[in-house]
Amino acid sequence: MLPEREICQAVFLPAEATPASQITFERDLDRLLNVPSHIVDVDCSGLTRITSGHIGILWWAQIRCAENAAGVRLLAPSPGLLRILEAMDLRDLFRVGDVAPNPAGEDTIWQRLDTLPEYNDDYPVSVIDIDNAIDRLVAHLVRAGVPDLIVFDLRTICYEVSTNIRLYAQLEDSQTVSLNAAIDDDKITLRFTDSGPAFDLTAHGKTIDHRIMPLNRRYHGFGTAMILRLSDRVHYARADESQNILTIEKYWRKRP
Repeated sequence: MLPEREICQAVFLPAEATPASQITFERDLDRLLNVPSHIVDVDCSGLTRITSGHIGILWWAQIRCAENAAGVRLLAPSPGLLRILEAMDLRDLFRVGDVAPNPAGEDTIWQRLDTLPEYNDDYPVSVIDIDNAIDRLVAHLVRAGVPDLIVFDLRTICYEVSTNIRLYAQLEDSQTVSLNAAIDDDKITLRFTDSGPAFDLTAHGKTIDHRIMPLNRRYHGFGTAMILRLSDRVHYARADESQNILTIEKYWRKRP
């Protein structure tokens, strides 16, 4: 419980972590910090997905508030947001208000495996094409009966990998990313293929410096670590000096 005289201010975490929304969040937070406060509430209720951009914003907010002797409390964070913060070793840095309701079935165990053909999709890497590709992948996973928690992780992984390719692969508008998804008895395998310059995501490792990363790169830098920490196995290969092949495995059932 907060002390009786503790003053609280509130700012909304943007639904989409675009450069414009990040600037607005920064301005609103700095305005609130001009008024002495022991804690700043960040309202997370508008989030429909969680990206590395959101994690970067929250970490930057935590730094700014600490500089002003204030804490950060998350209002209505989704279980998914808390899951990502836990995976990134950031969960203990934030106070948490009421948590948003758990999606139905999120904690259920996958009891059945529907036989489906391998999933293949080719898509450009514009923002809207990435969103549409993720929607198609999620629909396929749901048809297979994949639990919501695993779907959440794979949706997040797919978004971060695709966005990474969009930012760094230097693809022409006519070039696409190929995505293959295969489901077997204990895991789901995603394979991403693009024709951009060589980029070995696995070389970056899971270790991140929370103190330096957001200060040097502002809101960017968490995406690679999120991919690696949400995956059970990640493998990179360069094929014929012309293609990047990133293979990600996610186990839906604990191995003996």
